[in-house]
Amino acid sequence: MIDLDDRPEVAGPPATVELFRLGGRVFTIPEKNRVNIALKYLCMAKTNSEEAAGQWMLEQLLGQDAYMALMDFDDLEAEQLTAILGAAQKVVLGSLEGKA
Repeated sequence: MIDLDDRPEVAGPPATVELFRLGGRVFTIPEKNRVNIALKYLCMAKTNSEEAAGQWMLEQLLGQDAYMALMDFDDLEAEQLTAILGAAQKVVLGSLEGKA
C-alpha cells in the first residue's frame, strides 16, 4: 500500500527558477512542482484545451499578482508567451518524470 499521508518534512522554502523579467523585476516559479498540478493540467488539456490548461497552469505557478503583471504587459509578443508557457510546462510535466 502507498501511504499518501506519510510525507517527509520540508525544510525551508522551495527552490525556484527564473521564468521571465518584466519592468526590472524577475518572476520565478518553483523548480520542482507539485505533481497534482501536472495531473490537473493534463486533465484540463484533455477536457478543455491545451491553451486553457496553459493559462491555468501559469497562473498557478506564478500566483495572481505575477500573472496579472504579465497579462497587463501590452508589448507581450506571441513568441515570448510561447517561450514562457513552454518553460513552465517543462517544470510542471517534469514533475511526472521518474515517478513510479
